[in-house]
Amino acid sequence: MTLLTGGGAIMIALLMVGNAAAASANTTVSPAYKGLVAPENEIYADGCASHGKIVSKPTFHLKTGIGGGQATGKAGNCGKKLPKGFTFYSEAGADVGFEALIKLPSIPASTSNVSANLGGKYTVSASTSTGSHSFSCPSSISEIIVNDTEWEWNSFSSYAYNDTEYDNGVWYNYSYNTASIPSPFNFNSTTYYYSFSETYYYSTVECYSEVFGDTDMYADLCDVTTDICSSYSGTDASYFTEFEVEVTNYTDYSLTGDTETEWDQGTWYNYSSGAYNDNNTGSTIFNYQCSPCTSTSSHGLNTTQSYTSVTPLTGESFWFLGTFNPHDHYYVEFNFYYYVTALNENWVKGSSSFGLNAATLGNGIKLTSITMT
Repeated sequence: MTLLTGGGAIMIALLMVGNAAAASANTTVSPAYKGLVAPENEIYADGCASHGKIVSKPTFHLKTGIGGGQATGKAGNCGKKLPKGFTFYSEAGADVGFEALIKLPSIPASTSNVSANLGGKYTVSASTSTGSHSFSCPSSISEIIVNDTEWEWNSFSSYAYNDTEYDNGVWYNYSYNTASIPSPFNFNSTTYYYSFSETYYYSTVECYSEVFGDTDMYADLCDVTTDICSSYSGTDASYFTEFEVEVTNYTDYSLTGDTETEWDQGTWYNYSSGAYNDNNTGSTIFNYQCSPCTSTSSHGLNTTQSYTSVTPLTGESFWFLGTFNPHDHYYVEFNFYYYVTALNENWVKGSSSFGLNAATLGNGIKLTSITMT
């Protein structure tokens, strides 16, 4: 989100909120801050028994330095077994957050480090379920057979192809100029031949209940006099988290893999891939978090899977290293965003839900101070 565009517009807007007295060395700026705030607030839901709610509107309070919001959502089901051949899809999601522009006093020429210091915490939760004690899914296995062949001759000026495909009980054929293929077909430096074949199987219907999302927090330091913004030089803050929680039933496999044969200007080439079985039946939790950047994942056979993450921020910061002009006007742009989606597809009794608690009481993202050293 960009709160304002154009360096002149930003400078005029910020100067209107007041220009603090010149700061001395080792200055600390604390709430109440001077500046501007723009919240982001979007909730959406689609499909059977799906809903979303903004429990506490996202914002940032300049007076206290605390920001955040609270949102919940659920992707439900249609409440009964669907007729054969029908599927359903439910979705709920939220995009919430804020952007705060914090006006700084004059930065002393001796300053080499501006640091935005954090506090507080926020909690993210997610839950997925098949709605029963089994992974039974209204699905069948479909078979695909592919055989493709291509010929070129007369120094590659003439060509033909024959492609056949078997898909779920029906054969299809696509061909061109096959009656003109020389017989016998001579393999030499002026001819080309290619053959591909594969047989594989997949579930005709995928059943899954899933919640995925991420949180993103960052800070920029902007000189509105020169219209130059700089990203932070470093951080020890949990500036990015990503998570995914799901229970699913879907299978994709090949008994033999695929084979390719190619004759190209005097040389034979042969390629093949082995058989594979991509069995995605089960439950999964994935979490990725920075800083430092680490990831964890687990897989099991739970028909219900839940996830909760509490991210503390106390003692963390974003810092900006460099030289600063005491005659220029600076501000810190501080941002926090939460994006999440809950899905439920074809679990007749299944559901998925999410929650964000970054409200100002007990939870919340706090900008405790901005120091200049």
